[in-house]
Amino acid sequence: MVRSTLSAIESHTRQIETTETVRYAVIGLGWWATEMALPALTAADNATVTTLVAEENINTDTQELARRYGADTTMTSEQFLSLETDTGEQHNLIGSTSSSSGNESDKPANNNIIDTDLYDAVYIATPNAAHLPYARIAAAQEKAVLCEKPIEANVERGNKLRTHCQQANVPLMIAYRVQMHPLVRYARELIDQGDIGDVTVIQSHHTQPLLKMHPDTNQWRLDPAQTGYGTAIMDLGVYTINTARFLLDADPIAVSAVTLADTPGFEAVPDDRAAAILSFPDGVQLVANTTQRGQHGSGMKIIGTQGSLDLQGIFRGQCSLTVAAGDIEGTFEHTQFTLHDEMTAVFEYFADCLLTDKSVSPDGAEAIADLSVMRAMYADGDGNGDGSANHAVSYPEFV
Repeated sequence: MVRSTLSAIESHTRQIETTETVRYAVIGLGWWATEMALPALTAADNATVTTLVAEENINTDTQELARRYGADTTMTSEQFLSLETDTGEQHNLIGSTSSSSGNESDKPANNNIIDTDLYDAVYIATPNAAHLPYARIAAAQEKAVLCEKPIEANVERGNKLRTHCQQANVPLMIAYRVQMHPLVRYARELIDQGDIGDVTVIQSHHTQPLLKMHPDTNQWRLDPAQTGYGTAIMDLGVYTINTARFLLDADPIAVSAVTLADTPGFEAVPDDRAAAILSFPDGVQLVANTTQRGQHGSGMKIIGTQGSLDLQGIFRGQCSLTVAAGDIEGTFEHTQFTLHDEMTAVFEYFADCLLTDKSVSPDGAEAIADLSVMRAMYADGDGNGDGSANHAVSYPEFV
């Protein structure tokens, strides 16, 4: 039965009421962390920020952030990475050719004493190809890891990141905030209950004007050494892929993709825009379009044999859900649950799992499955616009 009121729709909720809190170190202080994640984290009831890790020098902006959000400690990435103990593991950006000789003199100098007892978990919000070294050192400290999407720049590095956390027996969660939205979770419930019959097609789009938002063409999203396989799919399409997998509780088995990049500023990456068809088991198809050169917009329509669900604004933090299931039609507006609320729900849920010793979801295996799909999409698109045949998706054995 389709619910008649929004009050019954829940996001991830805490499992216990407690006065305990999880202390976060926030690594990477770019736009997303400073304007979205930090305000959301400070709004969490069971979490707090105690440590800020800046990728460059500690400046007045960093000090102001620490004062604003009550962080007790600031450090540079060099200081954090100086906690490295195993120089045998390559942890440079994916485009680097340097390697460690293993000599004692090659180890990073540790001229500052870092108090790792000041935080219980790290939240990594750096460029994609920097996730691995931070997660590896956090795992060595036995700190729980909450990592932004995608988990890393490619499947191999994502696997390494997950392995480090597994070997250290520390929780690893990927901050797929869209899964936290009550309307997205409600849509999954309606699909599971069969309210729209058998799903046949999903139509989705996710667009933004990247160079209007961030005019610098030297930014990391346009640098293959930092972003990974590409930019439109890796930065935006990942939301579509993960959300479709979440709603269907299934993985794509094949993809057909077209990737294009013929605009100044995007010369180094294969896609300023992309179009794809993802084939799921039982014949379900996801038709997805994404671009870094369009106005802000996002939507996902799930079409079934007996009805449909239309999620507008789904990836932008203010989502509405229109339900057409048989004789039942209606629209749920849930704009009061914003992007900040999605991120607060991520921080609260992860903290609650740590406090109650519960397994987290979405975890590293789920994130690597997304990367596996994207790898197949880029292989099929190949930057030439002639992706005409399905390309099989190969998943690691643990997925």
